[in-house]
Amino acid sequence: ITLGNMLNIKQSVNVVSGKLDANSNLTLLSSPSGSASIATISSSATILGNVNVQSWFTGGSAVMRGTRTIAAPVNDGSTNSIYKQLQNYMLITGTGEGFDYPGAASIVTYNEPASIADGPAAQYNPVTNINDKLPAGRGFFLLYRGDRSQANNKLSPPYAIPESFAVTYQGPINQGNITVPLSFTNRTEHADDKAYNGYNLVGNPYPATIDWTLVGKTNTENLVSIIKPGGGMVTYSNGIVTNGGPAGTLTEDNTIIYSELPFIQSGQGFYVKAKGSGASITFTENSKAVNNAAARLLSVPQNLLASASRDYDLASSAKCVETTNEVLRINLQDSKNIDETAIVFKEGYSAEYGEGDATYFSGSSVSLYSLTSDGKNVAINFMPDIKEVTEMRLWVSATVSGPVKLNFTDFKGVGSHQVFLKDVYLDKLIDVKLKPVYEFNIDRDNTQTFGSERFRLLFRAPLLVTLKVKRINKGVELSYDNTSEIGSLRSLEIERSPDGKTFKTIGWGDILTKAANPVAIYVDENSLNGANYYRIKMSYLDGVVQHSESVQFNNILEKKGQVAWIYPNPANHKIYVLPNTFDEKNVRLVVYDLKGKKLLGGKGPSLEVAGLDKGIYLVELINAETNQQIGKTKFIKQ
Repeated sequence: ITLGNMLNIKQSVNVVSGKLDANSNLTLLSSPSGSASIATISSSATILGNVNVQSWFTGGSAVMRGTRTIAAPVNDGSTNSIYKQLQNYMLITGTGEGFDYPGAASIVTYNEPASIADGPAAQYNPVTNINDKLPAGRGFFLLYRGDRSQANNKLSPPYAIPESFAVTYQGPINQGNITVPLSFTNRTEHADDKAYNGYNLVGNPYPATIDWTLVGKTNTENLVSIIKPGGGMVTYSNGIVTNGGPAGTLTEDNTIIYSELPFIQSGQGFYVKAKGSGASITFTENSKAVNNAAARLLSVPQNLLASASRDYDLASSAKCVETTNEVLRINLQDSKNIDETAIVFKEGYSAEYGEGDATYFSGSSVSLYSLTSDGKNVAINFMPDIKEVTEMRLWVSATVSGPVKLNFTDFKGVGSHQVFLKDVYLDKLIDVKLKPVYEFNIDRDNTQTFGSERFRLLFRAPLLVTLKVKRINKGVELSYDNTSEIGSLRSLEIERSPDGKTFKTIGWGDILTKAANPVAIYVDENSLNGANYYRIKMSYLDGVVQHSESVQFNNILEKKGQVAWIYPNPANHKIYVLPNTFDEKNVRLVVYDLKGKKLLGGKGPSLEVAGLDKGIYLVELINAETNQQIGKTKFIKQ
């Protein structure tokens, strides 16, 4: 079939078999609400001729002027170059042949072999000829200024607000298998080279949404990073997404926008990471996902781009995480933007930089990331099981001085562990599970207020202290063991409360070591009449304070030499030892008449007295292990 007239498509084209000659008459439309696509092309079908493929670029505010990662949905081998086609819609500057004006390069490619030590000029290479061809599946950086109008204000400050419009690419569509070789250069000149080695800038080659998890990967990590218009990066690694949806700031119409990674829109460029030599990715027709909502980062408005994230549990990933259980999420927020970081705790990963760790790329007005144990800056940090992690560093920064705040938005990854934020500069320690928002100020003239030395995350397992109480002759005996982090303990205090709410320190306990006796003893010789609540308070060298669960002890009340530890009194059938008064398993009860004759007895905290006649009796409480009397009192049998 050859198209003889213009055919505009709003949704999708599905060629099941045979040949379709587009003849430059087929146009895939794009708008702020979505883009048309070409569905999976079977092996028995093909599309010939030039196709017009639109891609929508959104402006509308000053912050939308900036760098975007772009790819081409058509092949420019037989047409004007993709760069030249873009020039039909926007001003393209650079040094070399065919540019509108000399100056800062509008189009730049990424050079993986360069070391950070070589400088930005070596890492980011300006295109010097606007007629250079773009290989299928490769991406590039575009400085987006809006359309070709208002040249003076597009190129010189005060800059004009960029417009929104559709770019139309023309050429044969990319179809079938497209393999993109990836380079990996083991540079070591700079301390941060390890974290950036292997990053390549590629792009979606099809006029359709793709599912990154269905793209073939050879020696390549399951990782994607995309520049977000307006600032920052959207990052995906092993099912975890940062700086995606839902919206983290208020929008005019309360719309929720999702980044929808790992689904990537047509025309989008993105970073991927090679693990070593021989790496490549292969796009196939089966990689298309035309029925899924893509990460439309080129076409959504700025007020929907400042956002937090949701995750994906992808069974197709060989090392996929259960995202609902293992992620700690934090974001840094100023008046304009949010930058998010995610920390994943999972057995089998390393605290040092390694597989799954997504290197941080800056670009927003605020910057937040965590550091691996060997000091690499990562947006998504795959760490060992939370049981093996006690401390991590955070990097915080902003482009201007002023108030910002840290928001802890998801604690599923830490389970029952406590999480503390230590502000080294202000000498504060915050339990962020209780106070998940921390407001502070960054002063660009004071380096102590930002960077990697201000904030630490401290993790503590629930306090594993077994506390027992019992009555002895001297008072109330407390015995406790401690299997917590002994080496970092500064002090151990014994606290008491009459109501279980207000506690006071009554003494200092022994800090046990694993080599010492596993049980310590403390005796409260001045216990309160009635209820006593006891707990252990542990203070650590890093400032963290933890408390054990409290244990209740009901103290006996002395009246005229008799002690009220038996109930009910009067009794009909059974008498009981008052709970939490003695070690109930190791007591024996003996009943006498008033002349001292033994009538009955038994081991345990209760005794059947139904067979006794009505009257007054004596009951003796004996320690079953030592055979010593603990107490003696009277009770009435009804």
